[in-house]
Amino acid sequence: MISSSFLWLFPPGIEDIIGKLVNDVFSKFPIDKQRIYAACFSGGGRVALNQALMMSNVKGIMMAGAGANRVDFSSLNHKFDIYATAGLGDFNYLEVTSIQEQLQGLGWRFLLREFEGGHAWPPKEVINEAVLWFTLNAMRDKVIAKDEALIDKVFAEKQLQ
Repeated sequence: MISSSFLWLFPPGIEDIIGKLVNDVFSKFPIDKQRIYAACFSGGGRVALNQALMMSNVKGIMMAGAGANRVDFSSLNHKFDIYATAGLGDFNYLEVTSIQEQLQGLGWRFLLREFEGGHAWPPKEVINEAVLWFTLNAMRDKVIAKDEALIDKVFAEKQLQ
């Protein structure tokens, strides 16, 4: 159940709608229920956040071009990884970057990435980084086996930058 402090995020009946959609996807595709992530852009980023707030099995969200300025993260019962991204010219830039202040010191894993551009989906390199970050976190949490070759590749590439 959603805390009443988050009801402003949801139109009436959205819990049932999302629940039906998720159940439909689970019934049609082989989903690893320990690795559920959501990614959306702008107002859809808030939908990803809403999904994570409603479903304790969501492990991470990528919010592109949207922040979470009305969420009290300190009051939540479960945590999930948050990858937030915005273009330097995005009119939501300050809202997105403020998530860093909101989460600081609360024990959340989050990563903030900026990119050249405006209010738009991030470039594929940024999206790929988000997926990689979620994958590395799943290894850290022992949800999936460590892939030493991938870890070595990531650290070798970061050394070159």
